Amino acid sequence: MRRHCGFGPRVLLLFCALGLGLVVLVTRPMQASAEPAAQTVFERIAERLSLMQPVAAWKLANDVPVEDLAREAVVLDSATGAAVEAGLDAETARAFFEAQIEAAKDIQRCWIGRWQSGTAQPPESTPDLTTEIRPRLLELGVELLDSIEAALADGVTFDAALAGDFAATADIDCLSDPSRDAIYSALGQLHLAP
Repeated sequence: MRRHCGFGPRVLLLFCALGLGLVVLVTRPMQASAEPAAQTVFERIAERLSLMQPVAAWKLANDVPVEDLAREAVVLDSATGAAVEAGLDAETARAFFEAQIEAAKDIQRCWIGRWQSGTAQPPESTPDLTTEIRPRLLELGVELLDSIEAALADGVTFDAALAGDFAATADIDCLSDPSRDAIYSALGQLHLAP
């Protein structure tokens, strides 16, 4: 058997395997989120946004408009108050929840548009908004605030390094890129209250 540089076939095989492994490591994109705390935040946001499809189905079935400014004001005030209780800055928390509300409306409008145009079929039955969906949204809101507070306390920075992980986790059907970007931008502005 032919020897290269004085090495036998077993050593060459080992070098080839190691070299291939290095090529894979070098060419494989690095995952920025080694931060489990950040990933938990991303998952809570995505779970809340994924509930907007059943919200849209309920609103369509009950002939309720997507936008309810009075309800939004109540939700925004309540969420901001809860954020302050969780130790977050009130102004940046309010902006974060405003971005989520706008994204939620975009998702609902998108689904209703699909159903009304016939490009998708609405579900045959929907969970009740008041007794089923809103309680789950409230639970997720508490979990989200807790996870944000924990991440910030651990020194997590929601900057460009984690943006790709957020986009991958919040890959929700009908969530537009501008809405996703607005949520992440507002998340990046959040900080603990002094």
